Amino acid sequence: MISVSGRLRRALLPLLAAALPSQLTISLLTISLLTGCSGLRGLNPYPSEVPPSETQAYEEPLSGEVPPFSIEDPFYDEEISTSPDLPRGDYLSEPANHHFKDLYLTARSEQADDQVSASPKKPWGDFAIESEETQSSSNRQPWWAQILLWVPNRVLDLIDVVKLDVGAGMSFGAVARITKYGQFGYRSLSPLSVRVGLFGRKLPVLIEHSSEFGIGPGFLQSSERKVCKGEIGAGADLFIVGAYGGICVDELLDFVAGIFFLDVSGDDLK
Repeated sequence: MISVSGRLRRALLPLLAAALPSQLTISLLTISLLTGCSGLRGLNPYPSEVPPSETQAYEEPLSGEVPPFSIEDPFYDEEISTSPDLPRGDYLSEPANHHFKDLYLTARSEQADDQVSASPKKPWGDFAIESEETQSSSNRQPWWAQILLWVPNRVLDLIDVVKLDVGAGMSFGAVARITKYGQFGYRSLSPLSVRVGLFGRKLPVLIEHSSEFGIGPGFLQSSERKVCKGEIGAGADLFIVGAYGGICVDELLDFVAGIFFLDVSGDDLK
């Protein structure tokens, strides 16, 4: 009866308990409990080996290694990398790694903004900002150069004073100038007028083909003729011939000041 399987034994126990006296039934139950523990091995999910303990389960190696991430520092050549021997476990997730990387790069960028980078090469020259007094003294001519250029500069200043020309061509009208902002009159050139005379520091020949008309600041003057700010003069054209004469008051003042080595208009030779 001891060799009967555990399942059959459990099925026959109620029948034996009903047919046999109570003392014998208790003895059989005791023997069954002492000798039938081996029948419980059928319920073991690991019949051939002992199930791993919890300690052994945690001691199993991880399936993969934690890959190291590296941060390339944009301001230094060396590369800062984390150690590949990180603690085992999910201590830092991938979003957390990227978050710390962004914080690091932001801090380095703010630090770079506060620093002024300098080139390792030698400077080309001294670029120090000079004051106005230093610049004026550096641009000032030596006394001997002013003396040598005094006569040429006075001749040129006198040429700037006088405006005188005569012309021939199909033109008609008259104009008067009381400074550049007080002109008035009408001159029509069709198609042009060839002028010869004194036009300041320009060539003594002028081909004029732009008409003039208007009054005051809105006067539309010839684009080929240069008018001084303080020019006072008048001119007329009678179909075939024409003439104009005037003086520049501002250039006259420059001529007088130049006698005392003063350049009011700033047009002297250097």
